[in-house]
Amino acid sequence: MDSSRTDRREPFRILLIEHDPVDIKLILSMLDTVKSLLNFSISHVTRLDAALERHAEQPHDVALLDLALPDAPGLD
Repeated sequence: MDSSRTDRREPFRILLIEHDPVDIKLILSMLDTVKSLLNFSISHVTRLDAALERHAEQPHDVALLDLALPDAPGLD
């Protein structure tokens, strides 16, 4: 792993775009297991339109996207 990425002063900004409460809990739990290794912050929204607004306000480094959001076409 590139140490310059883990030694960042500012945290990686992760945008979680997920509407299912069970999946949200699972993803946050998994990310919590690596919190001591990586410097990151998490924002969460449940709809694609909210994700686009949030990203426009403050860009994120990573987006974790549910492909079956109620307001998005998905992979059809």
